[in-house]
Amino acid sequence: MDLSKLYKGHYLCASRITCYMQMYLYGAFKWLFLNGSYVSAEQRR
Repeated sequence: MDLSKLYKGHYLCASRITCYMQMYLYGAFKWLFLNGSYVSAEQRR
């Protein structure tokens, strides 16, 4: 994923609040995904 493109897209957003919401949700989903895969890897051991 091209982060510079992502950030540029957010800066060009019409509504700044929706952009922050998108960034927040993206971060939360990424965090959950990373934690979920880590936990499942621990359980598989």
